[in-house]
Amino acid sequence: MEGKGLSRHAALGCVAGIFIGFFHEALFHKKIFDKERYKCRLRLLGTDFGKVGRNDPCPCGSGLKFKRCCANAADHFKIHKLAGALCLGQGGYILGSPEFIVEEPLDPLLKLENRVHIAHYLEEHGDIQGARQSLEENVVLAESYQDGRWLKNALQDLQLLCMNHRSLQRDGILTTERLMALADSDDERGNYWCDKADLLAGTGRVEEAEQEFRNLFNALPHWHFGRYRYALFLEENVKKEEALIILRELVAAKKKIDDETYRAAREVLRDWEKA
Repeated sequence: MEGKGLSRHAALGCVAGIFIGFFHEALFHKKIFDKERYKCRLRLLGTDFGKVGRNDPCPCGSGLKFKRCCANAADHFKIHKLAGALCLGQGGYILGSPEFIVEEPLDPLLKLENRVHIAHYLEEHGDIQGARQSLEENVVLAESYQDGRWLKNALQDLQLLCMNHRSLQRDGILTTERLMALADSDDERGNYWCDKADLLAGTGRVEEAEQEFRNLFNALPHWHFGRYRYALFLEENVKKEEALIILRELVAAKKKIDDETYRAAREVLRDWEKA
């Protein structure tokens, strides 16, 4: 199978596909492991059963008709390049069917995807440090993966975990600073900058957070969404009157700012004024 282009892991996965049936019989039905029948089935790996009739003799040589022997296990004889692969889900790094995206069962992309789902599971069950470890391992892997194309994704996953848990917010600041350095646009950099300010405030460093916003406004004076994020920051830190002033200024400047900032400010302002 390796000679046909399969990785060693995939070749072992194909063998395991045959073995598991015998293992199941021995474990759950207390049958003695039939070594000779197992060998016969191994020799059928890669066989095309398309031309074998149900009443034809089984290709394994058992002497039985195909329908009474290996017909129900025909799918197990297929050779697949991703045999033995583990895929716990999709959406983190893999969109669509893995077989069209990854090349072999130990592809780094599968490891990245799986660790995201492991981290989510651990977080949901209260193991925050375990979730953190999984996502930090993803960052290390992404740093070494080809041209580092997945590094930003891995850092974003880790940043979100840190932002959601106060015990990790100090680490979240460092992660956010790395994301700021990787930002491709003012909009992206600005949002990370606001995230950093929020994390600083979450660790009790509110004055430093205020300074980060001032630094942001000086560096990106025309990025109006930063003012909207600042208003949310002020409201979170018990300065709602100041936040209202900023939102009203943004709504009044409708023709001078971008639509996204205007709509966001107007929606929040309406909700607050109703409350």
